[in-house]
Amino acid sequence: MIRADRRRLAIPWVVGLLSSLLDRLLPSYPRADSIAAAQDGRVELAGTVELLEDDEPLQCPLTGAPAVAIFYRGRAPGLAAHAYGGQGDALDLSISGRESRDFILRDATGSAIVRVRARGGDVARLHERLVEQHGLSLRSESELLGPGERVTVRGEVVERDGVGGPHRRGPHLLTIAADAVTRASD
Repeated sequence: MIRADRRRLAIPWVVGLLSSLLDRLLPSYPRADSIAAAQDGRVELAGTVELLEDDEPLQCPLTGAPAVAIFYRGRAPGLAAHAYGGQGDALDLSISGRESRDFILRDATGSAIVRVRARGGDVARLHERLVEQHGLSLRSESELLGPGERVTVRGEVVERDGVGGPHRRGPHLLTIAADAVTRASD
């Protein structure tokens, strides 16, 4: 009788633990139809990127284009290519990096400030270091998320405008702590 009671108590505990672990590993983000309709907690929103007025945008090290996110990859020939003049091999050096900045997400209903949680490293400095080490043999490419592009943001609503007092009213409806920002597929 005691064993059966322990099992009945243990099963909900184990299910709760597994649910909590799965939620941390594979978090769900309910999609909101608009910024104005976003609920508190986790959310997925789509909109257009705008630069923050008081923040200087990132500059792509290859093109100089402004961006809020840069995904960079540099490849340099490996030892075999240097020794035998080949085009590339499994020993090629490949280094990638990314850098992100906070930005404004806008849709037809309003705007939100997006605070990027994982900012990454200094992509311009990475590119400069690779050019110093590998010179003209360096092959680099970058992908940018820039002003005017449609993106999808997954994150958590951390602040709503107007909360905290009747005299505090800004131009943005929400502040979102972003876990992921990707180019919108719609």
